[in-house]
Amino acid sequence: MQQDPVCARYPRAVESDKERWDRKWRSRAPSEAAPVLDALSEWIPTAGKAVDLAGGTGRNALWLADRGLEVTLVDVSPVGLELARKRAGDRGLDLDTLACDLTVDEPPGPFDVAIIFNFLYRPLLQRVKSLLRPGGTLIFVQPTVHNLERHAHPSRRFLLESGEAPTLVGDLEVAHHREEWSAEGRHEAVLVARRPTPEVTLVSLADPSVDKDAVAALLTEVFGPRPNQRQLVDDWLGLEHSNVLLARADGAFVGLMIARLLPEEEVNEKYGSPFGVDLLEMTGNAKFGGFQLLAVLPAWQRLGIAGDLTQAQHAWLISGGATVGLGVSWDHGGFSGMGSSKHMFEAAGFQVVATDPEFYNRINAESGQDCRRCAPEPCTCNALLFLKEPL
Repeated sequence: MQQDPVCARYPRAVESDKERWDRKWRSRAPSEAAPVLDALSEWIPTAGKAVDLAGGTGRNALWLADRGLEVTLVDVSPVGLELARKRAGDRGLDLDTLACDLTVDEPPGPFDVAIIFNFLYRPLLQRVKSLLRPGGTLIFVQPTVHNLERHAHPSRRFLLESGEAPTLVGDLEVAHHREEWSAEGRHEAVLVARRPTPEVTLVSLADPSVDKDAVAALLTEVFGPRPNQRQLVDDWLGLEHSNVLLARADGAFVGLMIARLLPEEEVNEKYGSPFGVDLLEMTGNAKFGGFQLLAVLPAWQRLGIAGDLTQAQHAWLISGGATVGLGVSWDHGGFSGMGSSKHMFEAAGFQVVATDPEFYNRINAESGQDCRRCAPEPCTCNALLFLKEPL
């Protein structure tokens, strides 16, 4: 049997609990997805990351994967996870699995969707918000005490009181709640709740209220630890003809973008020459505005923050006289995440005018850093030179 990745505190899981579920899954044929998922599909996206908590042999996880989501199945039973992986392989679906005792630990987020079916551990519901991205969705389905009117099991300690489900999810916003007899013959509470998306405000790095240490922490979380990260933030304040813009939400910085009005001598030196093109000749000596850095925390991607930063910087560059937009992004196997600069440039109408597969290898060699996506192997991220004319 393949060894599953495990949560940090998985060894603390009660061995008898693992053994009990292992025996159950060895003796019971896996079932198909819960019919209620089809009824709840309007609340479930078709892209992003999902987690099925205490999902057993993955009947619902496979439904999510078939819908187009990147799914992590979490369960205490290695046997159940092994069966789920086999079923996923048989269907040609990708499925990550994680052995975890959810009474003491949980998987690392953030996720766009978390589902919990037929597993009642109230403290988990109280902390599930931390697993969700802002705007992320929880789907919780659990039998209620009325189920005892027809069935002796599950016993009362595994059942919800009438109307209890919405009270268990803290400050998640309840989008849907009902309690009724299901197509599978059980009396269930069905709950859909969302993590609120707080207001995002944009602020300049030069604003006296900005905590420069917090900005350095943002960079570390996005790009990993790098030497002199805090000094880099101070250096940005001294950049001429530059605008360092931050996105702030829930009292913390969640995104950053730098734009700069480029001196003519830098246009080809830093951008054109490395890609083997003469940008000044190509554009008739236009005035260039450069988009030089984009950083958005993973939990805040897919929320339009990159677009908000881009629009604000776009307006700033035009106000400074720029007529052409310029920037460099990486492309790794066609990846175009919602928080990536590649996606930002594409969404803003930029066009790729040149590529260079060695661009980031040179930068990494000069800085002594490794590519976070490719390390320990040499970087294979292809650099794309983007241009937008007129800006």
